[in-house]
Amino acid sequence: MKRLFFSYALIISVIISAQVERASGAAFVLIDSNPVNGQTVKVSELLDRGIFLKFNNPVDRAYEQYIGIQLLGEGRFRCQWNICGWVEYAENDTKVIWHPSEWFIDTTFKAGEHFEIDLGFSDLGISYKLKDTQGNLLDVTRIDFGIDACQPSVHVQVSGTPHGICDIGIWSYSYFIPGDTVNVGFALTDPTCGQQITLEGKAWVKLPDGSLISLVAPGTIFPLVPGDTFSINAVQYTFSGKELPGAYEIGSRILDPISGSHYDTESTGFNFDSCSQEPAF
Repeated sequence: MKRLFFSYALIISVIISAQVERASGAAFVLIDSNPVNGQTVKVSELLDRGIFLKFNNPVDRAYEQYIGIQLLGEGRFRCQWNICGWVEYAENDTKVIWHPSEWFIDTTFKAGEHFEIDLGFSDLGISYKLKDTQGNLLDVTRIDFGIDACQPSVHVQVSGTPHGICDIGIWSYSYFIPGDTVNVGFALTDPTCGQQITLEGKAWVKLPDGSLISLVAPGTIFPLVPGDTFSINAVQYTFSGKELPGAYEIGSRILDPISGSHYDTESTGFNFDSCSQEPAF
């Protein structure tokens, strides 16, 4: 899934000015936007519990990207992305299929005067960089749209066109403290296959010393039942506070249990602090 994704078709900046005392109430404020290159969206303060931005970027498939910024308490904020799915088009541009999906990529940051988020869009995915007003890079996140072709296992005889879609979603902060949980979800879609397909899933956390903690028992099989449109099998790891501070990585892989062929591999790095206090940027 790591493809040439950085030839951005769209770059925008979102400037966030966080006012903790106003971050109370209930609903997100919805701001629809169809940004153009270089557009800047300025938010003077967090309204109610946060803001919610929606970006439309129709290409061969029409994507919608969402960003939510909300207060978690004690000066802690969450910047949450949701790639909600895509719409397939026939040659006459008629909408034919809606594929719902929910990938949430979280990052946390302390309240401050301003933060800038640079977004990069392409027909393959989205990326964003979180920076402070001095230009210091606080976080980088890359998300693709999960449209990789996934051939069924070689030992399975299927009718029709033998293809489906498999994807891995990683729910991850850029900075963890005790009690935080990192999650991995396996998404499997079978639009055409006529028989059950078996896929093997792996997920692990890489520690600062290079050792691995497996989140999925070896040989764990995820069946893909005919007619399934979307299913997620999530695994997670919660930090107890006994772990050593430093740079961690979570990774996951979907493969053929017979041939060992890899269909998809994802990983993302993050930091863990054994103290309960938020990092000072």
